[in-house]
Amino acid sequence: TLPWQEGKLLWRIIVGNGYMHTIEHLSKYYFDKEDSNYAVKLHEQSATLYRELSDSPEWLGTVTYNLACGYAIAGQHRRAINELGKAFKLNPGLKEWSKIDSDLDSLRKHDEYKSLY
Repeated sequence: TLPWQEGKLLWRIIVGNGYMHTIEHLSKYYFDKEDSNYAVKLHEQSATLYRELSDSPEWLGTVTYNLACGYAIAGQHRRAINELGKAFKLNPGLKEWSKIDSDLDSLRKHDEYKSLY
């Protein structure tokens, strides 16, 4: 752990900054080019790989949350809300961030989304 990183594990910082962040930008590129199928595929494939790194609920919740964001951006609202519910059960700390995360804006009008809170 790194004290200046609030005790976060080094591997999580490396994966988060070096891979997750990069995939987010790459998938945004494909969303912007109106190839949401490929962007979603990137999210799904990376989630599969991330899940192999740790079985901690906090980590799995973060991975699931990011997948939910990909689905939300792609307009796959039911899938997004389903994954978001799983993410909150695994990592309840994500709820506060989710309230202001613009990736989830397309979900806010749905009653199923509101029921998560």
